[in-house]
Amino acid sequence: MKIDEAGFATGDWLQEVRPLLDIPRKSPNALNGADAAAEYICMTLAAENEILEIVDRQGCVIGAAPRKCAHGDNRLLHRNLFLPMCVNLMDKSRGIVQK
Repeated sequence: MKIDEAGFATGDWLQEVRPLLDIPRKSPNALNGADAAAEYICMTLAAENEILEIVDRQGCVIGAAPRKCAHGDNRLLHRNLFLPMCVNLMDKSRGIVQK
């Protein structure tokens, strides 16, 4: 949809938005190699920038820092949960929690 300057100024373009929202969405395509790589990179960057609570030795929150900083500095204590999943041959999942 192209909006000219006059239509934008008057707000006439808003009349055209509603029909566009009613158009059915395309069904999602399977990820190709480039999409999968882009998704992996985005998820990795998001994880590095995730904000973690920094705690003292008693577990009281004393601040916050990005995951990248907290994992790179042993002085910054943070809560962590690691949950590996083990699947047996009978298709029953079992989990082990490590704090």
